[in-house]
Amino acid sequence: MGIAAISSKLHEAGWWETSPNRKLHGYLCPRHCEIGEGLAGFCFIRKDIGGRLYNLGYAQPAVMQVDPIEKKPLNHFLPDTKIFSLGTVG
Repeated sequence: MGIAAISSKLHEAGWWETSPNRKLHGYLCPRHCEIGEGLAGFCFIRKDIGGRLYNLGYAQPAVMQVDPIEKKPLNHFLPDTKIFSLGTVG
């Protein structure tokens, strides 16, 4: 299967750029991974395929739940408010 067939099923990631060393610099998280061709970042959820960064877990949540607002790092919400949380692998 060629890169075109693979990439048509994947979602291109945001928050990245090509570094002068031709690696992809992901700056979505504080780790700022330098990702080489065919490799994934520290999270294993963003991968360099053909010089483009793809999100391997797009639209595939691993967990969904309703949490109390006190559990989240959010400000200016009423106490006892509920929030819908999504999480993915990575």
